[in-house]
Amino acid sequence: MKKTMLSLLTCICLLGAITTETKAQVSVNVNIGTWNPPAEYADASYYYLPDVNSYYYVPTHQYIYLNGGNWVWRNTLPPQYRYYNINDGYKVAMYRPRPYRYYADDRVRYARYKGVKNVIVRDNYYTTVVKPGRGPKDKWRGGPDFKPGRGPKGGFGPGR
Repeated sequence: MKKTMLSLLTCICLLGAITTETKAQVSVNVNIGTWNPPAEYADASYYYLPDVNSYYYVPTHQYIYLNGGNWVWRNTLPPQYRYYNINDGYKVAMYRPRPYRYYADDRVRYARYKGVKNVIVRDNYYTTVVKPGRGPKDKWRGGPDFKPGRGPKGGFGPGR
């Protein structure tokens, strides 16, 4: 009886294996992903890309370019730039709202950077440059070593 049940169970399993269709699916995704700016330029919302005469808007990861005389916002560049890699291209950080309004100026100003690799130029129109030794933490201007009577003129005399 055991032998009969075992052989019957084996036959049912074999029959089920033969009639059942096996499906296997292999999926491979190659995704370059979206570009994120380096930390020192993280506060810039727009980047001008001289290689493709377009802008890149970081918050939505979209390209802004002229299409038939109108500015369009797209997730990809137009077909003529399908081989452009934003990671290798030259990028200019823009610190002004809607920089595409100044496209004519930007195109002329940054035309010499076409074809140059992976450098970001900071548009420092609104940036203040502080030279070393001139800031508020300078030891002659109230820094941690500031004491009256120390240093030339900043501490009330030549010091001791």
